[in-house]
Amino acid sequence: KSLCRNRAVVVVVRVSGWVVAVAVLVLLILLVVLAVPVLVLVVLVVPVLVVLIVLVRLVMLVVLAVMVLLVVMVLLTVLLMLLVVVVLTVLVVLAVLVIIIVVVVVVMVE
Repeated sequence: KSLCRNRAVVVVVRVSGWVVAVAVLVLLILLVVLAVPVLVLVVLVVPVLVVLIVLVRLVMLVVLAVMVLLVVMVLLTVLLMLLVVVVLTVLVVLAVLVIIIVVVVVVMVE
């Protein structure tokens, strides 16, 4: 009886050892199989996120630059229009003055 019990214990220990080994192997395989996609996702997603963040900041900078350029262009056009108006008014005033002077000179001569 004791020999049978010993053999049964040895068989149970061996079988349980194999079961544990197989379970550990299966767990390792599952971990590897699950970890590889996670690692791939991390390796692919993190740079993509970084690139997206950088692109968003660049786009915001570009939009700000474009807005500043538009404001500057509008201001420049307004200034140019004001300059044109001032120059035209000065020219008109000078022309009127020249005409008045010519008329006065002609009247004085006559």
